[in-house]
Amino acid sequence: MKLRVPQGFRRDGDSVLPLRFRNAEGSVVEVHVLGDSLVRVQHIPPGRTPLPATHTVRPHAATAASNVLGVPRAAAAAAAAAAAAATDAADAGGSMRPELAVSPDGATYTLSTPALAVAVRLANNDLVLEWTSRATGRVFLCDLAFRAYEFDAGNGHKGGASAGVGVGVGFVGGVHHYVRHAASTAYFGAGERASPLSLAGRRVRLETTDALGYDPERSDPLYKHVPAYYGLVRGAGPHPSPAKSSHGGGTPAAAHPPAEAYGVMYDSLAAGVLDFACHIDALWGSFTSFQSRAPTLDYYVVLGPRLDQCVAAFARLLGTPALVPKYALGYLASSMGYAEAEDAQDQIERFPDLCARWRIPCDLLHLSSGYTVDGDTGARNVFTWNRCEWYPPSPITPSCLVNWSQMRIWLCRHATRVVWRLTRDCAMRPMVISGDASRRFPDPPRMFKRLRDAGIRVAANVKPWLLSGHPQYAALARARGFVWDPEADAPSETRLWSAGAGATASGSYMDLSSAAGRAFWKAGVKALMDVGVAGIWNDNNEFELHDDDHTYAMDAAPLVGDDAAAAAAAAAATPVAVGVAGRALQTVLMASASYEAMVEHSPAVRPFLITRSSSPGAHRFACQTWSGDNHSSWQTLKHNIPMGLNAGLSLMPGYGHDVGGFVGPRPEPELFVRWVVDIVRDAIELRYQLIPYLYTLHHEASATGMPVIRPLVLHFQDDPAAHEASFEFLLGRGLLVASVVERGARQRSVYLPRRGALGDGGGGGGGGAPTRWCNVWTGAWVDGGQTVTVPVPLEQHGALFALSGTLVPTGPAMRCVAAASDTARCVWVFVAQGDDELAEIEVVDDDGETADAPVLRLRMWARAAPGIVRVGVDVVQDGFRPAYRAVEFVLPPCDERDMECAGAAGSRLPDGRMSVVCPLPL
Repeated sequence: MKLRVPQGFRRDGDSVLPLRFRNAEGSVVEVHVLGDSLVRVQHIPPGRTPLPATHTVRPHAATAASNVLGVPRAAAAAAAAAAAAATDAADAGGSMRPELAVSPDGATYTLSTPALAVAVRLANNDLVLEWTSRATGRVFLCDLAFRAYEFDAGNGHKGGASAGVGVGVGFVGGVHHYVRHAASTAYFGAGERASPLSLAGRRVRLETTDALGYDPERSDPLYKHVPAYYGLVRGAGPHPSPAKSSHGGGTPAAAHPPAEAYGVMYDSLAAGVLDFACHIDALWGSFTSFQSRAPTLDYYVVLGPRLDQCVAAFARLLGTPALVPKYALGYLASSMGYAEAEDAQDQIERFPDLCARWRIPCDLLHLSSGYTVDGDTGARNVFTWNRCEWYPPSPITPSCLVNWSQMRIWLCRHATRVVWRLTRDCAMRPMVISGDASRRFPDPPRMFKRLRDAGIRVAANVKPWLLSGHPQYAALARARGFVWDPEADAPSETRLWSAGAGATASGSYMDLSSAAGRAFWKAGVKALMDVGVAGIWNDNNEFELHDDDHTYAMDAAPLVGDDAAAAAAAAAATPVAVGVAGRALQTVLMASASYEAMVEHSPAVRPFLITRSSSPGAHRFACQTWSGDNHSSWQTLKHNIPMGLNAGLSLMPGYGHDVGGFVGPRPEPELFVRWVVDIVRDAIELRYQLIPYLYTLHHEASATGMPVIRPLVLHFQDDPAAHEASFEFLLGRGLLVASVVERGARQRSVYLPRRGALGDGGGGGGGGAPTRWCNVWTGAWVDGGQTVTVPVPLEQHGALFALSGTLVPTGPAMRCVAAASDTARCVWVFVAQGDDELAEIEVVDDDGETADAPVLRLRMWARAAPGIVRVGVDVVQDGFRPAYRAVEFVLPPCDERDMECAGAAGSRLPDGRMSVVCPLPL
């Protein structure tokens, strides 16, 4: 380790976009103002070249080639600037070119936009960036003087051109970024992190691992790699400003301004660390830091000032999350034991009958990797059916098979072993067919058909490696389809999970950037879909590679299109070292490869892709992830909640958990009931009733990045108590959920936040008006800003409160999600007594499974007046015709007010609630 802090910067050239500084040793710092609230900063140490492309920043539609090669960094930044300009124009009447002001002594260069000012201070031979909110005058972010852009000039890697690594890829050392920390700043995001919600005082690793049975309060790393976070500067005082230091200058801060949020995203998938004032050093004071093995530093800063605006800005910068199919919101069954049984197919085919017998709705079954187990060795061989191995030729040609579909079914019914030869053009050709039927799954097509006839789809587990005993290992090695060891000129070998618990074998990770590896992977995914699989489950995809100097080929683009530019770029591509590009890059490439294969196989169908590991970029392809192999305990039930909340802030809106735990003892009955919130069937039916609301939230997530489950701080950032709320969450903007997370508890204390001064998006409304919450189960109204204790008997779905002004659309409790049976809509109306306010929601619906499906947008509204609530439905967009023809609006229990829709009076339901029906104006 040879740490260096570059000094002696001077302005380089006359450019403002970007503003560039260079020192005598060759370090370069560039500041790129991309929008009123968005700025990019680069630090390029001497002799280093940035990676040419980014796989994370993607503010425009992707192409198949860019999924592999990435987008040139300059082009990505330009697209981000265009997206920011469009948003600025919509929000504030247009964006302006930043103004540059230079101090009389030439030591400070300040770039200003309507939202922020970033000052580059060169005093005392140093370079420090200071970020100020124009609205409040508060310094919300400030580099740490004399250490901000530290880098390691030591020999961090033995790679380089001599080791087979392309020019500009091998490098020495890594890069760091140090920022001053203020006690008034809270931190959130950074992906899926152990409890609690707030990251202040913690140090988290930017790596991923197969964290089986992790401790949800302490384990780090886990499954997600997200080098991005949000800072929330609270109203207690300004961020420490260099106005009090030797740098001089500074902007006076307003007294007790409202809380302001900002975000920082480091564009690197290399391993590293984020430290949120955990590291204590008397010399440097309190600071936060980012450390990465990447060769150069490239980061983006966005000022909200609301936290939800920061989330939306990151979504515009990185691309919005993939939209789930509607059936993914139903009950998704999973049991590893099914596929591990010797009579696996028989057990799975009986599963729909069990659901019918117990009247349990179900939409999907996760098929675990037991279907790939070799009956003799126990090894898990991806894209095989026990010992019935088959792959579709790619491309299919008359010389291969005349009728591959029929041959494929015959192979799965009758063949034990099928060996294929991988040719130079990466097409697969059959060589040997022999043996008896697959032992566990004698007829997969029949099994999938029986499940689908019962309304149940299947998502199949796939893993990104081949064990050395896999029938295709040698062929894929010859084609260089694995992550590569350039010294041995052979696949990068490591120990991988092979059979049962703790069993390992030698094998290699596929290189999803290589032509052969990507073609093999996509052919396998398409083969699974040919036989009836509906969803793909990318599992064990943390890519725990043991050598930073092994390489990725980065040459797959010509296989995913005939674009001449893409082909030329891939032909010119050079291998990149694992440590430089990052292991998380393969996670992103695996997601894009699975997604592409699904789209190519069924272009009209919305892909359902699940991923265990994730990082920025993967969210554009995989619409669902989960908290991994959790432990069956009350501790996990409680502390998985903040893990999901920070993941949601990190553009992972489709986030769930293994209900009941994946590993550990069988959960006791009370724990299992509380995990699903209540009595099992009733809880599942409630979830189905909430699908219209959940699906609307997922549409919002796919358009804006807004999470489905949200920490209280997201909409109540001016309420200090909301900053620390880790075990309650908002479902959308207006429902507050407080699950029971303690054994034997029959009551729950819940903090109900209050609005602040920033408006509704940031928790506002302001003006001193009380924030009112309704107990959904009892109809009782209480003021926000206090903790209340409510009963939560075992048969009740936890504690549930609705914010005044909330409308919740619900539907029928269906056997499975299907448009034909979705025949009713009922809207829960929550408007406090005496309030004269308008509540509204834009509900989105479509067929639930078609790619780019035409949508129906309905504006549902309720306006309170003394003694009455008037409601209505307006059509905003008429692209889909639902099965229901009317919408029922219902007030909470014990609400005595009347209801009216277009002059038609409401009536009392048998349970005493007031209701009124509005015809759908279609």
